[in-house]
Amino acid sequence: MNDASPDDTEKGGPQAAETWVEQTSAFDRVMSVALSVSDPKTAKSIANEAYVAETTARNHLERLVELRVLTSATANGTTTYSPNSGYLRFRKLSELVEQYDKDEIVKRLADLKADIEVWEDEYGVDDPDELRVKAAADGVSAEETRELLQIASEWESREHEKFMMRDAIERYDRLRESSREQLHS
Repeated sequence: MNDASPDDTEKGGPQAAETWVEQTSAFDRVMSVALSVSDPKTAKSIANEAYVAETTARNHLERLVELRVLTSATANGTTTYSPNSGYLRFRKLSELVEQYDKDEIVKRLADLKADIEVWEDEYGVDDPDELRVKAAADGVSAEETRELLQIASEWESREHEKFMMRDAIERYDRLRESSREQLHS
């Protein structure tokens, strides 16, 4: 699969879009677009971004739903598609295991914990939501509020990464073996 994305084609203009269409299959383009959406999209919307016919997109999208790569929901006769969070999580875990050994993942986890401990000590709170409450308090300047909100956002991101690292460590051997089997098949 070509790593060009729909966003790349927009930035590169019509020639980039042509190259993307020439170098990737319709299935890969539909999958690339569907996995990049932040909000559920219709087959027509995905088809337009993937440069395929709507029926082609719909067929590929349904196949991706069957494979549990995507989820679908129908409301008022309209079906929308979005990435399956379980698939995205598995993909991220697999990438971590392919890129790093177990010790490197443990070290990254320790770094994440250290960042969080610094914020807990510095701000006297136990989680990002408490930091947001502190940011909203009377007497806190607008600049400090923005800074605290940014830190709360970074903290949440670190918490998410922490859970991913823990999962990667717990599942490391199975994921590594699965990855090796795929390479040899």
